[in-house]
Amino acid sequence: NSSKHAKACSTEIRLEIMGQELGLKIADNGKGFSEIRVHKDGGGMGLVSIRERVERWGGTFQIESKPGAGTTLECIWPLNDGNRQVDISI
Repeated sequence: NSSKHAKACSTEIRLEIMGQELGLKIADNGKGFSEIRVHKDGGGMGLVSIRERVERWGGTFQIESKPGAGTTLECIWPLNDGNRQVDISI
């Protein structure tokens, strides 16, 4: 998606366990876009879908972007939310 939609030539994907949380960070050097659009109308359907899935599993979703300066998306999920234990096996 970064290369197709943002015309990025570089994308960094980082997945890590941070204590009792699982973090995902995706950053690209693509064309970026106005964050106002994302917060106002949710952005494109892909971003809306990602936000809904992240929040459905008790996570947080944050996106930073500027026209011409790329985009960074960060998602964090609790590994134990008190009601269920998330098992991460790699």
